[in-house]
Amino acid sequence: MADTFTCIAASVDVALSDGGFRPADRELLRSAVGLSLPRVFDVVTGGGLGREAIGSLVARYRSAFGEVASSTVTLFPGVREQLEVLGGAGVQLAVATSKSRRAVAALLDGLGIAGLFAVVMADDMVVRKKPDREMLDRVSAAIEVAPGASVMIGDAEYDIVMGRAAGYRTCAVTWGNQSRDRLARQQPDHIVDAPDQLTPTLLQP
Repeated sequence: MADTFTCIAASVDVALSDGGFRPADRELLRSAVGLSLPRVFDVVTGGGLGREAIGSLVARYRSAFGEVASSTVTLFPGVREQLEVLGGAGVQLAVATSKSRRAVAALLDGLGIAGLFAVVMADDMVVRKKPDREMLDRVSAAIEVAPGASVMIGDAEYDIVMGRAAGYRTCAVTWGNQSRDRLARQQPDHIVDAPDQLTPTLLQP
């Protein structure tokens, strides 16, 4: 929904710098976006750090993200309109994110779209993190809609893996963090290249 990579990259680099690491390789970081923060830092540091060191990086990241999100995160053009059309058609909308409850609440409020979602499921609300299916299982229970009548929309391969595991149809969008080729390797049910293609794709019988 929103262009968050600039904010993510800046916040990761602040945390890494404070921890004595070099800035993150951008392509490596993009490959990890969508995972939980401990796993992101495990990827960009090459692995092998202990829980305490990873925890320090995560804490510094969250502080930095909160400082810069309001000035760097924006909705992709056309997304708000698509969400409103889907909601107006009776589709129940939910968020399933690797961000924390606090971070996602601040983002949705700041972007002016919090009221469009029936459920927000964040990383710190589940035990098993994305791409495990627990997040979507809990969304399905909350909105009382069967997985087979639901669609997971995402811009990362982990979204598609999670959706398939939960029995959802899957829709990959190519204007976010990962390339069309990388997303296609996960064999989503739909691949959408522009926001204005979302409603025709999702509302078809």
